[in-house]
Amino acid sequence: VFWSLKKSSKAFTTRWRLLCGSLPHLSKMHKFSPSFYTSSQCAICNLLEDTLYHFVVGCCNKSTFWFDVYTLLGRPPDFSSEMAMWTGLVSLLSLDGQILPRHSLLVLGDAFSSLWKYHWYCVFNSQPWNRQAAIAVFKKDHTIQIEKFKRSHLSSSSAPVPPFVPINN
Repeated sequence: VFWSLKKSSKAFTTRWRLLCGSLPHLSKMHKFSPSFYTSSQCAICNLLEDTLYHFVVGCCNKSTFWFDVYTLLGRPPDFSSEMAMWTGLVSLLSLDGQILPRHSLLVLGDAFSSLWKYHWYCVFNSQPWNRQAAIAVFKKDHTIQIEKFKRSHLSSSSAPVPPFVPINN
């Protein structure tokens, strides 16, 4: 499924590395080089260990990003929780085990590439996470895909809109 998607080049590498479990996050880097990466604590929230899950969706700051993505996209049922976002990103499946529609997979990958870009901007420039700036990166980099998703989602959805369900860490 992944290889059949017409992905933007911005989204390809980060999504592939996530699917393979090879993204750098502080927990992993600290384990491999504790003298250089002296802490495994999240550089964005400074609250919890930066595991792969925390890096992608579990950080309280990134959870707000995913909520903003959910809202921007018109509250699609496939993305109604952090766990739904995570499952779609790492398995290409919905929570009920069905392969997500192509338009959902594409926009989810694009959102993750924007999150990745903004995360490293904050880390390398010692900037605090800014909710509005994070979603602005997604809007700026993927306007066409967002609009395609909205058109596709609106034409195919008649289900009631579920509330977004964050997972407490």
